Amino acid sequence: MKSFNLNEQIAYLRKKNNMTQEKFAQSIGVTNQSVSKWETGACCPDIQLLPVIADCFRVSIDALFSSDDYESRAKLMTRYSITNRDEDYEAAVSAYEKVILSCDATTDDRRDYAYLFDHRANEYMRKAEKLYETAVALGEEKHDESYYRVHIQLILLMCRTSRSVECIARYTQRIQDDADNWWNHYLLSLAYLISGKTEEAWKANNAAMMQFGSNMFLSTLAGEISENQGRYEDAFHYWEEAYTQDSSKHISCLYSIAFLLEKLSRRQEAIEAWQRIVNWHHEHNSSDDHETDMPLDHIEKLLA
Repeated sequence: MKSFNLNEQIAYLRKKNNMTQEKFAQSIGVTNQSVSKWETGACCPDIQLLPVIADCFRVSIDALFSSDDYESRAKLMTRYSITNRDEDYEAAVSAYEKVILSCDATTDDRRDYAYLFDHRANEYMRKAEKLYETAVALGEEKHDESYYRVHIQLILLMCRTSRSVECIARYTQRIQDDADNWWNHYLLSLAYLISGKTEEAWKANNAAMMQFGSNMFLSTLAGEISENQGRYEDAFHYWEEAYTQDSSKHISCLYSIAFLLEKLSRRQEAIEAWQRIVNWHHEHNSSDDHETDMPLDHIEKLLA
């Protein structure tokens, strides 16, 4: 039980019953100062007083530690939206979960419950972006593959948060600053693709392959763009090309092939593609880590 929840409930129930702190203190046999300390969170009432307090407010003892009406739940939600504290989030979620499970939830309850997760998700995305930016700053000296993989994740996040224009401008500027770095062309092509600008993505990525030659990343992206444009055979071609360039670690291309074959209802080819993935994991000693569970599930469903 969270002490701040009890303190807030006492204050809320006292006001709801139109009682001053003095009147409430007199009714349960304590001092005004004690009530004030409870409500500010300086301390909590003695456990032996809980039945007396509950009787005074005509509620159950459990109700002192939870939100039994909409106003109380909404208050917890508002508190979290202001403080963003973990404990406030947990208290609000607990209150809404209780009413949801009781099947007494109103439309407002369900809306507010959803808002809690919505707000939490936005909070975590802001934290994630700060961490990505920190990682980018720390990687400026080396500019190794890990550094550019951080940029990939940052692009995905920026586009997911409706900042595609800003994202594209950012990576356009990187090319202007260093046009001889194929990574910058790849990142801009990816930004275009995630933003839904598939034609621009294809032109940028194709130009990069013409200028720098194909590599695992550029070929993989060419496959993804081709799939988005409905050029499925081209997609298969580019993914196979990417896999050939680095089959030791670029297993993701095989997954892309298998998923697309299944999507196109090319059943036998899909089974063979999933089996190819199973074989890869056996060859690379990763089958003991349950890596083959998912492809085997797909094979089983396709054979059914």
